[in-house]
Amino acid sequence: MLLWLVALGTIAAILFAPYNLQDHPRVASHAEVATFMGLHRTAWAVALGLIVILCCTGNGGTYDQAAIFTNRRSYLYCNL
Repeated sequence: MLLWLVALGTIAAILFAPYNLQDHPRVASHAEVATFMGLHRTAWAVALGLIVILCCTGNGGTYDQAAIFTNRRSYLYCNL
Protein backbone atom coordinates (compact mmCIF):
# COMPACT_ATOMS: atom_id res chain seq x y z
CA MET A 1 0.00 0.00 0.00
CA LEU A 2 2.86 2.34 0.76
CA LEU A 3 4.34 1.88 -2.71
CA TRP A 4 0.97 2.73 -4.26
CA LEU A 5 0.86 5.97 -2.28
CA VAL A 6 4.41 6.84 -3.30
CA ALA A 7 3.70 6.17 -6.98
CA LEU A 8 0.41 8.06 -7.05
CA GLY A 9 1.85 10.91 -4.99
CA THR A 10 4.75 11.24 -7.41
CA ILE A 11 2.42 11.32 -10.40
CA ALA A 12 0.18 13.92 -8.71
CA ALA A 13 3.19 16.07 -7.82
CA ILE A 14 4.43 15.97 -11.40
CA LEU A 15 1.01 16.91 -12.74
CA PHE A 16 0.32 19.77 -10.33
CA ALA A 17 3.79 21.20 -9.66
CA PRO A 18 3.96 23.31 -12.85
CA TYR A 19 0.54 24.79 -12.09
CA ASN A 20 1.60 25.71 -8.56
CA LEU A 21 4.85 27.24 -9.78
CA GLN A 22 3.01 29.33 -12.37
CA ASP A 23 -0.07 30.30 -10.33
CA HIS A 24 1.65 31.83 -7.32
CA PRO A 25 2.97 35.39 -7.47
CA ARG A 26 6.42 34.18 -6.39
CA VAL A 27 8.55 33.42 -9.40
CA ALA A 28 10.28 30.04 -9.33
CA SER A 29 14.04 30.16 -9.14
CA HIS A 30 16.22 28.79 -11.88
CA ALA A 31 17.31 25.96 -9.58
CA GLU A 32 13.70 24.88 -8.97
CA VAL A 33 12.85 24.93 -12.65
CA ALA A 34 16.07 23.11 -13.61
CA THR A 35 15.49 20.44 -10.97
CA PHE A 36 11.91 19.85 -12.06
CA MET A 37 12.74 19.81 -15.77
CA GLY A 38 15.67 17.47 -15.20
CA LEU A 39 13.90 14.94 -13.01
CA HIS A 40 10.19 14.92 -13.86
CA ARG A 41 10.41 12.46 -16.77
CA THR A 42 12.54 10.02 -14.81
CA ALA A 43 10.21 10.24 -11.81
CA TRP A 44 7.17 9.72 -14.06
CA ALA A 45 8.73 6.62 -15.63
CA VAL A 46 9.70 5.17 -12.26
CA ALA A 47 6.21 5.76 -10.83
CA LEU A 48 4.44 4.15 -13.80
CA GLY A 49 6.93 1.28 -13.81
CA LEU A 50 6.27 0.74 -10.12
CA ILE A 51 2.53 0.53 -10.76
CA VAL A 52 3.06 -1.99 -13.57
CA ILE A 53 5.36 -4.11 -11.40
CA LEU A 54 2.89 -4.03 -8.51
CA CYS A 55 0.08 -5.17 -10.79
CA CYS A 56 2.17 -7.88 -12.47
CA THR A 57 3.29 -9.35 -9.16
CA GLY A 58 -0.25 -9.60 -7.81
CA ASN A 59 -0.11 -6.57 -5.50
CA GLY A 60 -2.43 -4.44 -7.58
CA GLY A 61 -5.55 -4.86 -5.52
CA THR A 62 -8.61 -4.19 -7.67
CA TYR A 63 -6.42 -3.12 -10.59
CA ASP A 64 -4.86 -6.57 -10.61
CA GLN A 65 -8.17 -7.90 -11.95
CA ALA A 66 -8.04 -5.62 -15.01
CA ALA A 67 -8.03 -7.28 -18.41
CA ILE A 68 -4.54 -6.11 -19.29
CA PHE A 69 -3.01 -7.88 -16.30
CA THR A 70 -5.05 -11.09 -16.26
CA ASN A 71 -2.93 -12.88 -18.86
CA ARG A 72 0.30 -11.14 -17.87
CA ARG A 73 2.61 -14.13 -18.41
CA SER A 74 2.04 -14.06 -22.15
CA TYR A 75 2.93 -10.35 -22.31
CA LEU A 76 6.19 -10.60 -20.39
CA TYR A 77 9.35 -11.99 -21.91
CA CYS A 78 10.85 -12.65 -18.51
CA ASN A 79 8.65 -14.38 -15.95
CA LEU A 80 8.63 -12.23 -12.86
